[in-house]
Amino acid sequence: MTRRLKAAGILLAMAIFASGCAASKAFKQGESAVRSGNLDEAVVAYRRAVQVDPRNPNYAIALQRTMVAASRAHAGITSWIGQPGVVSVIVIATVPSSIVTP
Repeated sequence: MTRRLKAAGILLAMAIFASGCAASKAFKQGESAVRSGNLDEAVVAYRRAVQVDPRNPNYAIALQRTMVAASRAHAGITSWIGQPGVVSVIVIATVPSSIVTP
């Protein structure tokens, strides 16, 4: 009985360790994708990290920030990402010719 409990404890510890590694790997993939400007890929990677380790606030914050940046990029808003988690945004608007007077 004692051996079974020890074996179960070891398996549980290994599973926890493995899930932490998977979350960390996904988070690093997300950071790399952000640095290369691929926000959609970063969202996928950050989402994977959050699914594996939902209690890590850094993963959740990175996912939310990147989702916002990606949605802005898809909406035609130009953004530059200087440092991880920091997004500077410039809005580019077009004005219909009917509004502009000659």
